[in-house]
Amino acid sequence: MKIILASSSPRRKELLDRAGIKFEAVNPPDSAETPISKRSTGASLS
Repeated sequence: MKIILASSSPRRKELLDRAGIKFEAVNPPDSAETPISKRSTGASLS
């Protein structure tokens, strides 16, 4: 099975490396890890 890490998080890469899990890291679009508070949802969260 091929695991693809679609994250630019160094911590996630480190965790997979430490666990001995082989994976391929790809760069996701910038919006993939944008916090919800910065997304345009059209609704207020307050």
